[in-house]
Amino acid sequence: GFGYNKILVNDIDPKKHLETIFNIEWCEKEKIFKDADVISLHVPLTSKTKNMIGIKELEMMKSDAILINTARGGIINEDDLYRVMTKVHLSGSAIDVFENEPYAGPLKNIDRCLLTSHMGSMSVDCRSRMEIEATEEVVRFKKKEVLKNLIPNYFYEI
Repeated sequence: GFGYNKILVNDIDPKKHLETIFNIEWCEKEKIFKDADVISLHVPLTSKTKNMIGIKELEMMKSDAILINTARGGIINEDDLYRVMTKVHLSGSAIDVFENEPYAGPLKNIDRCLLTSHMGSMSVDCRSRMEIEATEEVVRFKKKEVLKNLIPNYFYEI
């Protein structure tokens, strides 16, 4: 979508068949941090993803990289992001979700940091799809059918 030659992807359950459909490369998170021009997060907030992006990961990123989080607050350590961005490392960030909302922290003083109010899912299409999928899952649960959208138990281990 952005004209990049390769999209770097990391997932706990890589779907290798997607490589033939999309121009993606499955890789370790460290490779994404070091090589990507744009990093977009799409993970739930769990004990394993809390502060997943801290000072170490931020400093691994290219100085002109852009970091986007529309997933969950708490995945990026906001204090570390502020420290890195005040050093003029990263060309920008776009954050839609925060550890504490509404957000009132120092990132609001950085022009290269676009902050929105947890609006990433506010389109009619997205909200409709979320409601339909949640309802379908409740119906499956009530019918004692296999649920489609379970989060593995190991995500909750500390």
